[in-house]
Amino acid sequence: MDKGKLKKIICIVLCVAVAVVWYAGEGRQKDIEEYNLNADKSAATVYSFCDNVLGIYDEEPTTFSELNDSYTATQIRIWRWQAWSYRDNNLNGERPFENGEDCDRMIIIAEDISKLNSDLMNAYFLKNPEKNVELTKEEVTKRVEDIRRRTNILCAPFPE
Repeated sequence: MDKGKLKKIICIVLCVAVAVVWYAGEGRQKDIEEYNLNADKSAATVYSFCDNVLGIYDEEPTTFSELNDSYTATQIRIWRWQAWSYRDNNLNGERPFENGEDCDRMIIIAEDISKLNSDLMNAYFLKNPEKNVELTKEEVTKRVEDIRRRTNILCAPFPE
């Protein structure tokens, strides 16, 4: 093989290698943006639910419909976060969570939100004497603060 063909082959291989590295970097950046978008939206829906929960104690209290809509949106967003986290993406090995570890903790938050919502429904809206759920404002505030604290940790932006 002459030197001219060898130089062309090396040049082509080098160009392909650069293109692959560049494309992988672009894919990684898109996944970071999607991660941050999912984290931000998940946190926003959880905070909205928490605001609606605390709104039960306002002068113009949160309605059943407002609380239910907020609860539904929060559950959908958290499960979407779960589905995204298990998707194969360019952040594997670098994500703040690995093997779904933190994502599973996000599902625990979803379960805590479900329990809080159920308790609120029984205590304030359904007034079901069989359930006999009594909640104080302090107890609800403490549960909301715990949910917000854990959400802040799990929905932090991707470290770049």
